[in-house]
Amino acid sequence: MLKKRTGIPYTALLVGVDTAAVATGLFFTYWLRFMTSLIPITKGYHPYQYLHIYPVAIGVWVISLNLLHLYAPRKRVFSFAIAWHIVKGCFLATFIMVGLNFFLREAEYSRPVVMMTPFFTICALWIFRAILSWILILLGHKKGVGISPVLIIGTGPVAGTIARRISEHTEYGYKLEGFLTDSPGEVGREIEGVPVLGVVNEMKEWASKRGVTEVMLARPDLKTNHLVDFLLECEKEMITVHVVPDFLEIMSTEISVNEIGGVPLFGLKESPLHGLNLIIKRLFDIIFSLFTLILLSPFMAFIAIMIRLDTRGSVIYRQERMGADGRTFVLFKFRSMVADAERDGPVWARANDPRCTRMGVFLRSHNLDELPQLMNVLKGDMSLVGPRPERPYFVEKFKNGIPRYMARHRVKSGITGWAQVNSLRGDSSIEERVKYDLYYIENWSLLLDVRILIMTILTFFH
Repeated sequence: MLKKRTGIPYTALLVGVDTAAVATGLFFTYWLRFMTSLIPITKGYHPYQYLHIYPVAIGVWVISLNLLHLYAPRKRVFSFAIAWHIVKGCFLATFIMVGLNFFLREAEYSRPVVMMTPFFTICALWIFRAILSWILILLGHKKGVGISPVLIIGTGPVAGTIARRISEHTEYGYKLEGFLTDSPGEVGREIEGVPVLGVVNEMKEWASKRGVTEVMLARPDLKTNHLVDFLLECEKEMITVHVVPDFLEIMSTEISVNEIGGVPLFGLKESPLHGLNLIIKRLFDIIFSLFTLILLSPFMAFIAIMIRLDTRGSVIYRQERMGADGRTFVLFKFRSMVADAERDGPVWARANDPRCTRMGVFLRSHNLDELPQLMNVLKGDMSLVGPRPERPYFVEKFKNGIPRYMARHRVKSGITGWAQVNSLRGDSSIEERVKYDLYYIENWSLLLDVRILIMTILTFFH
């Protein structure tokens, strides 16, 4: 049985699934080219030349995927990052096969086959990996297959955050058994519904009792010498340690280094969003938002009619928000609340808000009320991806109480963002949202924007 998602059995499973996927992709390419009439055959071919190269190609594919670290010990079977590594691995394998044939001069292969092969093997690998991921999650829920029990050392905000992430992301294959603390007075209380089992000195006993071979150290205040002692103690017991530093440290304190005549100048890392990157992002915003508006215009018209039938008032709600460089703009939304929802002043939106209309509840649960913001993107007030814009009234409240809150305004606001696709919406922690927003700003790439948009679209099908 697959005890946990590491080790030889797990790697063998991944290699076996990938081998089957590659074999399927290669065969489908051959079938499409030579066994259907979609692409006319203009000259003869010998099936044997494809048959004898078949096992070699499968081997090259698996080796190429291994070079991209797709069989390194990890918890996830399939994710956006893994999908991208699969793309690179398949093209690497194709180049190797073409190179081998060029030097060996063994046979002449069909150009359409060569061009189609990476795309069909990519699709096959994505599908097989997605199915395996789904099966492992299902088995983990029902029978505990592939699940690793873990303990969290610490009881502070970082420990609570990692506990929530373990609960929300079952695809990583962790089951949280409990927390260990330095304070005996905390024993017995619960954090995120999970008990504080005992004190840190009892780690060996609790690990043995619960079958734990991995612990997560969520103590950002731990001094270096104590950290080393803890790591060495865990090593003696064959316990793997994952150190979880403060989220602010790992997400928003990267340092930039410049110099003037040999004198180093240190500062917080600047965003890559400047110069040509700004132009690329703006062009992407215009093309994507224009295409989406055209595609969804009938659906948006239907929503407008339903809002009008459901309640009185305008279909589009306009509200002042703060965007890039602290400039304000008028944000558009489908109206989801009663017409006089804020007659007594600004109120922070919350779950099950009684001010929502019947249609508004549906729109907000699927984030469809945000669709008119595609017009804000076309106008240049917003971007498709970025920190969510806030109202000036709340910005004034947050900027003095939340560290680096105003740094979110270094870039244009977005319809969706890195915080939103990581389940930080609505009345979630503003502090955590800021950390995720700063991570996005400091690590921007067009690929990251595409990833966030795909993750946003996928939320509609959950």
